[in-house]
Amino acid sequence: MDKQDALPFIVADIGGTSARFGLATAIDQRTGGVTVDQRHTFHSGEYDSFEAVLASYMEELGELQPNAACVAIAGPVIGDRIRVTNLGWQFSIDSVRKAFGLQRLELINDFGLQAYATLYLDKSDMSCLQAGTAQANAPRAVIGPGTGLGVAGLVKSGDHWMPVCGEGGHITYAPTSDRELEVRHIIEPANNHVSLEKFVSGPGLVNVHRALSQLNGEQYQSLTPAEISRRAMHGADRVCVEALELFCKILGSAAGDVALILGAWGGVYLGGGILPKIESVLSDSLFLESFRNKGRMGEYLQQVPIYLMKGDEPALHSAAHWLYD
Repeated sequence: MDKQDALPFIVADIGGTSARFGLATAIDQRTGGVTVDQRHTFHSGEYDSFEAVLASYMEELGELQPNAACVAIAGPVIGDRIRVTNLGWQFSIDSVRKAFGLQRLELINDFGLQAYATLYLDKSDMSCLQAGTAQANAPRAVIGPGTGLGVAGLVKSGDHWMPVCGEGGHITYAPTSDRELEVRHIIEPANNHVSLEKFVSGPGLVNVHRALSQLNGEQYQSLTPAEISRRAMHGADRVCVEALELFCKILGSAAGDVALILGAWGGVYLGGGILPKIESVLSDSLFLESFRNKGRMGEYLQQVPIYLMKGDEPALHSAAHWLYD
């Protein structure tokens, strides 16, 4: 299919909190740049299904009825049956395609698409936390907290880059200090499996704040992740400050693990909806120290570039590229 023949087509990024949609209307054949118009963000929790939020967006398009779509989804994409991890939505790709009259409907894991987006990032779309020495054709890794914790890789096979999608946010969390061990026991007293995203995600930040309130003998205040972050950044609440510092430290350790597993000498990219809002705290936190704290591999990890991805547009733009690549 020629890129121009399918225009316009829908691109979307569906997460546990937000469902972002756009319409790819033009592709520059010289630069490969994509124009995305008709952008709209919906609150995922206000809809009981993927079909419902897609119908709302298509209703906004009026008489314009695209015949193709590429959708990034927060969950595993295996076969025809899809389940969005933190929403509980379930649907059949083929049934949705037929119901909405689409000739093509491509689904990809949202962090797989984040990994793919690294191929098209402009300098304005990211900031550098560690310069390192990037290897051009080496694997890349993406990790980022939002409603859950997303993890993915990007590897080159011949002339093509392919996302490596998984559910890395659900690996078992491993404390690296006595303080972390105390927090872990409060969050999961029974010593059962406790996933990494129970600490490094929006709900994870709330879990850490609740545990630290108990450990510090403070009366617990039920705060949202945004409120905890805001209080921490203003230095107005010592429990919030400690919670966000521990959040960044645990994220750094996890990012170092992912870099070692994937051999991500092409760079580690930090994504998700939380980190761009706490950039000043992240850059001054124990993130980098924790990232490098891998014994004899510490010096090696100092050579891995680390970038903070910012903005929502790269996901929608790379969804357009993914439809054809």
